[in-house]
Amino acid sequence: MKRFKTLVVILLVLHAMLSVLQGFDVLSTIDLIITILLAYFVMSYD
Repeated sequence: MKRFKTLVVILLVLHAMLSVLQGFDVLSTIDLIITILLAYFVMSYD
């Protein structure tokens, strides 16, 4: 379970970096917020 959690967090971070590199518009900002919330949820979920 811990390995899966680490993998999910890495994927979310990569996804966030990609959306930042694509430039900021409304859609990518919303996407980034959802990604951060997902990462927080995964980190706090045991």
